[in-house]
Amino acid sequence: MPYPEVPVNFSVQYAVCQINGEADSSIIAVVKETDSEWSDQVRFAYKANTVTKQFETLSVQGIRCENVGWGV
Repeated sequence: MPYPEVPVNFSVQYAVCQINGEADSSIIAVVKETDSEWSDQVRFAYKANTVTKQFETLSVQGIRCENVGWGV
């Protein structure tokens, strides 16, 4: 998977995302940086499929990622 082009005020997040409230460390997402613990402003997302050894494009519906630097 090529490294995604990341717009200003967005960052690549991995191993800290949830889908529909369930933690899923296989999600890689480009997320808008916010001043809150979680961001659901996801530009696009991929999921690592360990069976096929490929990345699959995901719908951003229901995805949120933790802001690991929040409160620091």
